[in-house]
Amino acid sequence: MPAIYTAGYSRLRDPDRLLALAGELDAIVIDVRLKPYTSFKGWSREALEALLGRRYRWVEAFGNEAYQEGGLRLHDPQAGLAQVAPILAECSVILLCGCADPAECHRTAVAVLLAEATGCPVSHLEPPDTGDSAGPEATDQPTQLPLW
Repeated sequence: MPAIYTAGYSRLRDPDRLLALAGELDAIVIDVRLKPYTSFKGWSREALEALLGRRYRWVEAFGNEAYQEGGLRLHDPQAGLAQVAPILAECSVILLCGCADPAECHRTAVAVLLAEATGCPVSHLEPPDTGDSAGPEATDQPTQLPLW
């Protein structure tokens, strides 16, 4: 069964890690940023399209119009569902945003919306615990996959 994964590029740091994850998970990367541009090298739309090719889609409809205010207002969630649900019928997706913490990122709301519509499980891709903290908090997610 296809799955919904989420990742923040500020945690990935290297676009090649995203390429490797997309290959390992046989997933399409769904860029859920309202504006897919950043000063982080390699993470703007054009660079991701060049790196990931057919494994990359920007879905503006899932962008958060209220991100600058710290709120949540998806641009057009129904249009986003119409674009991504057919992909999930065929393969897994990785929802990509810049935020490090999925608990503070709109990609989690997008993941929940997609999961409710498709029945696909959700996992947040997190780096392994380095031992300097208590580790990620337990969630109701089925797995926590390492980024590296």
